[in-house]
Amino acid sequence: MFALIKRVLDLAGSFSPAARRSLTWGMVCNILKAFFMAGMLGAVFWALENRDHLDAVVALQCLGILAVSVIGQYVFQGFHIFRDLRLRVGDRLKAAPMGYFSEQRLSAVTTTLTTTVHQLEEFMTICLTGLTGGVAMAVIMSLFFLAVAWPIAAITFAGIAAGLCVLNVLRR
Repeated sequence: MFALIKRVLDLAGSFSPAARRSLTWGMVCNILKAFFMAGMLGAVFWALENRDHLDAVVALQCLGILAVSVIGQYVFQGFHIFRDLRLRVGDRLKAAPMGYFSEQRLSAVTTTLTTTVHQLEEFMTICLTGLTGGVAMAVIMSLFFLAVAWPIAAITFAGIAAGLCVLNVLRR
């Protein structure tokens, strides 16, 4: 997982240091979003923990936990990686000698190239979002399970380790 993230960071950094910073900040935001997503489970746990004496105080506490969770998820939602790359590709295309192509072909080449770069940005964002957010959420939940039920935590940590090993094999 870390090797894949490093490769993507190196790719983003080869275009501009700002792209690398943007990507790093995006992954940090995604991990924080996963942390706030875990807050929803905390609210459910708190309600179940106090099931014998559910009253307005417990309900308001759960509502507060959920509100912080939703607001945190909203604040740390979404990021863009290769926006600057698209602009640079467009600038280079404008300056490239394209006398060989007719005006219609030139427009088709430009459209195809910018669409491909946009799709690469979307897929890479989805990949990194799923990877960092998923692993962060699994680790946060496992730590939560460690505090509540260590056998479940052991199973989830083993699952995380197995998943990272499979990811390493797929990366190769």
